[in-house]
Amino acid sequence: KAWSGAAGMVQTYSDEMIKRWKEEIDTYLVFAGIFSAVLTTFNVQSYLLLQPAAPDPSIAVLQQISSQLASFSIHPPFVNSAQPSSATRANANTPPPAPRWAVWLNALWFSGLILSLSSASVGIMVKQWLNEYSSGASGTSRPVARVRQYRLNNLRTWRIEDIIGAIP
Repeated sequence: KAWSGAAGMVQTYSDEMIKRWKEEIDTYLVFAGIFSAVLTTFNVQSYLLLQPAAPDPSIAVLQQISSQLASFSIHPPFVNSAQPSSATRANANTPPPAPRWAVWLNALWFSGLILSLSSASVGIMVKQWLNEYSSGASGTSRPVARVRQYRLNNLRTWRIEDIIGAIP
C-alpha cells in the first residue's frame, strides 16, 4: 500500500511537470514560428539591398557615348577615330559594392532567423525527450515507480528544465 501511495505521488508530480513543460514549449514553438515568418519577410526585402541595382539602359548608352567622346584622338590615316580606353570599360562593368549598413542589417536579420529556428529545433527535441519520458510508465506498481523516479533523476541530471528555460 505504501508503494502504491508513493508511486501515485511520483506519477502525479511527474505528469504535472511534464504537462507544464509541454505547454510551455508549445507556446515557445508558436512564438518562434510567428517570429520566423515575420523575420523571413524582412529578410526577403532587405536581401535586395545587397544586390547590385539593375542597370538602366539609358544610363548605359549615355556612358558609352561619353566614353567615346572622351576618347577621340587623331591618327595619321584618320582624323577622328574613337578608341575607348580599357579603364573606362572596366569601371563601367563593375557594380558598386553594397553599403556597409545593408550588410550589417542583413547580418542581424539572418542571425535573428537562425536563432529563432535553432530555438524551435531545440524545443522540438526537448518535446520528444518528454514524450519518451512519459511513454511506457503508467500505473502505480513498484517497478513503474522505480522507472519514473529513475527517469525523473535523469531529467534533473541532464538539466532539462534549464534547457527549456534557455529556449526563448
